[in-house]
Amino acid sequence: MTLLGPLLMGGLLAAVAYMAINSNDNVSVIQVVDQTPNQIISSKLVSTATLIYINTTTSVDSLRAHFDSDKTYGILHIPANLTNDQSNINFYTEKKANLSVVSAIEKDLQKQLEAAKLRNAGIDPVILASIKTDVSIKQKTISGTEESNAEASAIIGFGGGLLIYLFVFIYGVQVMRGVMEEKQNRIVEVIMSSVKPFELMMGKILGIALVAFTQFVLWIILTFVVSSVATTAVSKLNPQASATMVEMQKNQLGASPLAQTQPQTPVNDSLDISKMISSYNLPKMLLMFLFYFVGGYLLYSALFAAIGAAVDSETDVQQFMIPITIPLIFAYVASTIVMQNPDSSMGFWFSIIPLTSPIVMMVRIPFDPPMLDIVLSMVLLVAGFIGTTWLAGKIYRTGILMYGKKITYKELFKWLSYK
Repeated sequence: MTLLGPLLMGGLLAAVAYMAINSNDNVSVIQVVDQTPNQIISSKLVSTATLIYINTTTSVDSLRAHFDSDKTYGILHIPANLTNDQSNINFYTEKKANLSVVSAIEKDLQKQLEAAKLRNAGIDPVILASIKTDVSIKQKTISGTEESNAEASAIIGFGGGLLIYLFVFIYGVQVMRGVMEEKQNRIVEVIMSSVKPFELMMGKILGIALVAFTQFVLWIILTFVVSSVATTAVSKLNPQASATMVEMQKNQLGASPLAQTQPQTPVNDSLDISKMISSYNLPKMLLMFLFYFVGGYLLYSALFAAIGAAVDSETDVQQFMIPITIPLIFAYVASTIVMQNPDSSMGFWFSIIPLTSPIVMMVRIPFDPPMLDIVLSMVLLVAGFIGTTWLAGKIYRTGILMYGKKITYKELFKWLSYK
């Protein structure tokens, strides 16, 4: 799966991209019956690569009677009093209408109707369009020497937190299942004759950690390589795909009803990746990522190992997994809020509590939180790992050789009191 996983992901991405580029099934032909004076609405509707408008003077009843679904997706009826009443617009289709098609038609009608109302009110569309202003703020630090990008920081931080969440959850459960398998097969009874229970538990945790970390790195590298090759190959099959997609996006994202009358200025949409990356302290971020990556895994995997040692069957796992997975899931949910305001009190507390800090603090790192917060978070995470490992070791020592007894929380607390 280390090699097959990225190949499957790259192949899936290539297949989806190829179908999206070469499929003609998404082209919808709409027959428009416009009863407004001089067809002021339909004459302004602009067809796109996926939505084609055809004006007709045939009556709606006749079109419905001779409807051909192979050539036409639907019939759009625009009443004469549209400017005063927009509730009588009808759209007829053979079956339930596609949501994307209906949304696109509504946006087009809204733009043209607003433009018509402006003309009726004597407002010059060109002048109104010239008032529209796009504001883009250049973000810099107070020294003015470093660029700042709040969106990029949020993406980087949330991406790092998501990787830690997935790593901890997936491979922590793998530790638990590995311990359960050894216990159920009675292999652990042979192993325990040579090593101490705590050494066995730490061997399981560290062994899976090294394997998982190697596999994780290979997945990232191979997925990037395979996806790049796949998308490049697909784009070569259809060189006009990029131009088509850009044109479709322009038609869909035109928010102003007068966008077509406003003079367009060349805009460089390319992102200066090298400049953005240079504004971050990459060595610091990578070191922080590795620390919380490993620290979060060690903390949670010790708890998962304790669960695996305490239970005998899969049916008993759920009641003990819930208290462990809730902080992990809550940290992920909290990170989506913290990335909006990383300096909030919520961000501070959840970034220093060991059970949530691996994910939440990783979200804050790109925003340069105070060094005191980082040090406090790291110290508490190490202390949390030592404490949970000590508790897990006491449970592991007793539970690993116990069979046939249904374990309760009361029993677990009793094991913790054993010396």
